[in-house]
Amino acid sequence: MKQRLTVTKVNNLKCPDGVKMIRICDGDGLYLAIEGHSKRWESRIKTLAGKDTYLGLGSTKLLSLKDARKINLEVKAARERGIEPKYYLRRLRGKDTPKFQDIAEKWLEIQEKRLKVSTYLDMMKRYRCHIVGSSLGCTPITLITSEHIYEFLDTFNQKGQIPTLNKFHSMITGILGYSVTFEYSKAIDISNMKQLFSRHRSKPHASIKVNQLDNLISLVASSNLSLIVKLMFELQVLLGTRCCETLKMKWTDICQTDWIWTLPSQICKNGLEHKIPLSPQAICALKLAKQLSGDSQYVFPSPHKKAGDKPRTTSTLNTAFAKLGLKSQMSGHGTRAVSETAMHEQLGAAETLIIEAIHSHTDNNTIRKVYNRSTFFNDRQRILNWWGNQYSKLVHDKTCSYYVKQELDKLQQPQF
Repeated sequence: MKQRLTVTKVNNLKCPDGVKMIRICDGDGLYLAIEGHSKRWESRIKTLAGKDTYLGLGSTKLLSLKDARKINLEVKAARERGIEPKYYLRRLRGKDTPKFQDIAEKWLEIQEKRLKVSTYLDMMKRYRCHIVGSSLGCTPITLITSEHIYEFLDTFNQKGQIPTLNKFHSMITGILGYSVTFEYSKAIDISNMKQLFSRHRSKPHASIKVNQLDNLISLVASSNLSLIVKLMFELQVLLGTRCCETLKMKWTDICQTDWIWTLPSQICKNGLEHKIPLSPQAICALKLAKQLSGDSQYVFPSPHKKAGDKPRTTSTLNTAFAKLGLKSQMSGHGTRAVSETAMHEQLGAAETLIIEAIHSHTDNNTIRKVYNRSTFFNDRQRILNWWGNQYSKLVHDKTCSYYVKQELDKLQQPQF
């Protein structure tokens, strides 16, 4: 029977000259690895995938023979229970226990490949602003309790920031799941924790009624708002797009031959590319915007030149409506709502699918969604052209484009 190692042998053993490294077996898969002047304990073990590996347990200076044997047996017992040895060992090392923010960063690396760019960037911003350096973030993951998480979430509850609270609850649930999967910590169930906080009661975006649209168009068109903002409002009503989509409109996304605007999947809410056929009224507004946007890549560039070539902010139309005394009556998103409502009222249920496609809504009927791959391009073009004509008739052709063209013509007249 092979003799096991002793403390004296461990201290006296050396690596022979000319040999880079040797391993000496103690038994039960525990080895003393000697490399140069360094000595360390290793456990020969199979991973859950069945691959033989030498798992480093620690230096002989920090880990005695007795402790090395104990840890070696613990790791093997964990392997028998279906736990990956390296993850179990990582949990045993108290000094190497990662902090909550370290695990969060690893989890976010996975999300980068799964999520839309904008969603991922928003998540990273929340992580950097609220988790990194916080009491929760700096706590070792093995010491995290539901109380830590409750206190963290309650700070947003106290401020009335319920949507932010809900986003962090979802994010933390994912981080804890990652931690459990890779054996960093034990499971913590926070699935019912949201019930301890206030509920978010969403408010619909302010929007006028359809029969008030003609007055709104006339008010905006004849106001002293900037010319580019008037055209932005007009395109919002004509196309029914989301504010963030309109603001990020680039000239390179517009085919000025067929007059089709292609929205890249990155900026669309549903993550799908969306092609919009432009009506004559929308084309007119874009041609005028071209005269105002200069050499910017954006149709609606920011007026702040120091910021570089960037689009206007999403609050542009909300600010414009506030200047007109309509803060509580109308919003940027309301332009989309009023155009959709008008289409439904005047065209009826027969055109519902087309109207939903115009507004880039995903079909809630999952069965129909699978079989219906049509984008209804020709039908959308027909309805958008009809809507453009209706828009012009509402104000007897005194549209925003009409007033903007008048102003541009004045600027081009020679001054005497």
